[in-house]
Amino acid sequence: MHLPIVLADSGALLTRSSRGRGIAAVLAGLCHASIVLGLAVLCGCSGGTPSERTTPAVKTANTEIGDTESLARVVIPDERLQDIGFLNLWAGRPSKGGITNAWFLLDSLYVERQEGPSKFFLEKIEGATGLQSWSFPLEGRLEFAPQVYRYPKHLRAEKNDELFLVQHKDGSGDHVFCLDDRFGATTYTIPCGFLVSSPASASEEFVFVGSWNKTVYAFSKQTQRQSWFYITEGPIVAAPETGDVNVFVGSEDGFLYCLNQEKGWLQGTSWRVRTGAKIEGKPTFYRSRIYLGSWDYKVYRFEMYQGIRNWNHSVGARVSQPIFPFKDWIFAVREGDVAAGKKERALVAIEDGVESRINWERPAVRRVLAADGLHCYVLADDGAMNINALRLGDGTPAWTLDAGSFDFVLGQDAEQGAAREKWGQIYLVSRDGIMQCIRPRR
Repeated sequence: MHLPIVLADSGALLTRSSRGRGIAAVLAGLCHASIVLGLAVLCGCSGGTPSERTTPAVKTANTEIGDTESLARVVIPDERLQDIGFLNLWAGRPSKGGITNAWFLLDSLYVERQEGPSKFFLEKIEGATGLQSWSFPLEGRLEFAPQVYRYPKHLRAEKNDELFLVQHKDGSGDHVFCLDDRFGATTYTIPCGFLVSSPASASEEFVFVGSWNKTVYAFSKQTQRQSWFYITEGPIVAAPETGDVNVFVGSEDGFLYCLNQEKGWLQGTSWRVRTGAKIEGKPTFYRSRIYLGSWDYKVYRFEMYQGIRNWNHSVGARVSQPIFPFKDWIFAVREGDVAAGKKERALVAIEDGVESRINWERPAVRRVLAADGLHCYVLADDGAMNINALRLGDGTPAWTLDAGSFDFVLGQDAEQGAAREKWGQIYLVSRDGIMQCIRPRR
């Protein structure tokens, strides 16, 4: 069993604008002791929420800087945030650095940290405070993004959130690890017996994962044994999506499958629908509908129970990322190849309704980060680390925020952004362990 490494005083460097103090004033009172980040620091998907499969690491130079100096250099100051109508919720250095990847899941940040050539840890940073909760030793660098499952409200008093990791153990193949998300300790592991091709996802009773052998598998949480499997006609690289009693699986065969969580294919209720090309992005379950992008240059909306296609729109290029719904808006990032190794990305905004239509498009958008009642916040695809606020009505830019001092810019998905108090919330992470949480003023 892996046990968590609990760090004392993990929030010693946190600052809070909500207490009425500017970042500069707070930094002046911080500890001036230097810490050496003499690591072979590695970066993952530099800039933007990492994709479900991470990219190879790139070495950077070692650094030796004091906390006050480094925080002042990296953190976006209150004055600049005030200019754009944002505020700083917290900022500090809750991790020692050597960050190789980062994700924002449900309410918290999760960062992958490297110590030495082959020693990796997963750390949980509380999204509301910036305090580190735990550090978990990994078998190696994560190939897939972790996933968090939160139980229904009536069960949360007795069941903690669960974190699912896919890891390869030498000599015994791929395993799914279930961690108690509150404490960071292993609850159980599932030996898969096949090569995993997707992140693992979960429901109240089951864990789901895709494979390179074109099959989706369901495992019982109670027994950690395989409950059923279903063979598609292509590999499954997108994480399965759960909704109600169903699990939705997109395959590279171009089909979206609706399977019963307990039984798999259930005659009379299960269905599959074809798109024109392979599916790489996780299906999005939102307001009892499924939203999906395909390599056939289209975005789709399906009814959950019958699999009826309400509409589809051509967006001019393939869609590999999950769709981002917000209220009555559907945002999709399309991407096309313009040269070897280079992609041209753009954002398409669709008004979701009975007579849905493409409302506007915006070029040079790498990823949707968040939204609120006025703006869609995106990470620009301009070679820099710029956050752009686009007006919901027509997509025109309202402002640009330079986040170039950070290495990862993290936003929310449809479920995370559903709560009004979280609208527009954005998290910033540097390889050196400095982090900041910002959001619009209410």
